[in-house]
Amino acid sequence: MLAANQRASRTNPCPACGGTDKCLTYLSDLPNACFCCNPPEHLKTSHNERFSQQFGRAFWIISYNQVGGEPIPADTPNTTPPNSCWDGYQKAYRDLHARLHLSPFWKEHLLKRGFTAEEIEKRGYRSIPYSPTDIVEPLYLLYKQEWQRIPGFVFSSSSPTILGEGCLLIPIRDINGEIRAFQLRNRDGKNPKYRWFSHDSLLSTPIHHNPSSSTDLFLTEGPLKADYLSYKIGARILSYQGVNSLACLPLELEKIKGVTRAFIANDADGWYDTARRLATAKAHMTASSVSAGTWRTLQILQRTDWLVRVLKWEVSITDGIVRPKGIDDWLRGKTTLLSLSPIEYQNLIKQEDPALAYTLGFG
Repeated sequence: MLAANQRASRTNPCPACGGTDKCLTYLSDLPNACFCCNPPEHLKTSHNERFSQQFGRAFWIISYNQVGGEPIPADTPNTTPPNSCWDGYQKAYRDLHARLHLSPFWKEHLLKRGFTAEEIEKRGYRSIPYSPTDIVEPLYLLYKQEWQRIPGFVFSSSSPTILGEGCLLIPIRDINGEIRAFQLRNRDGKNPKYRWFSHDSLLSTPIHHNPSSSTDLFLTEGPLKADYLSYKIGARILSYQGVNSLACLPLELEKIKGVTRAFIANDADGWYDTARRLATAKAHMTASSVSAGTWRTLQILQRTDWLVRVLKWEVSITDGIVRPKGIDDWLRGKTTLLSLSPIEYQNLIKQEDPALAYTLGFG
């Protein structure tokens, strides 16, 4: 059985460049292509190019037809979640997590977000030291042979190290509450603010679960926001990396039982209201993207028999910053909250952004 992604190796080199480590020879999303880090120049087209947040450089999606290889049959069995490297390297990741602690800086950051010390420990947050030598050395002795194949375990100036020095390490959990991936949050305002540690690319990002016996399900953006919402209201929470990262959402929804109501609580930069009209042109572009993503989320949820609503709350914009931006910010400030049906949300977009409504097919 094939893993969701297969890395190139000495016995299975990349068909495009012959590489034996960083490239992927099988992608669950594109089973007839490879994910190449250094293809020949004639294959480096803008159509093929993608960007990897983890490695900070371009990769290329190369069809097997372009390089003369044999495509993997489309009906090849595959039951592993897309792009998850956890199953192959879970022992290494768990060993890493057990060796890490949470720095005072990040503990204070989480306390300011509204978490208690007990909740912080329960969630399993950790941080990566700026000089992780004491962490890396014993791990390298254990995983020396496969170090370069484990996402997040890298070399710097020929020395083994790990990604994310100084970053917060956020556990991403499955429907049973078990850790299935790690995400990093940068400090000091560095962009991107969030990036993946145990993940290969942006093709299919994992969905983060906060399981509960509640019959209410909330969907939002970002694991920290989801954890806080779960802690404060006790409902089931699903979070995605952003409204453009919904590839895994239908599969994850199929696993959930006992829900009767679902609430979409995406960030406020996607709303069409008076505050949006005060924003800059760039903010408006962002809003269009988020609103379109919210509409796609609605369409996915309408395949269920659940009551579906979009949550919206009063916001203001100061110096281009939306407040309160997320559902967690709303919980702290508690301005007026609206619960919109799919038809009401559709009518709102029609009224306030006819161009987007036309693009989405209901203008």
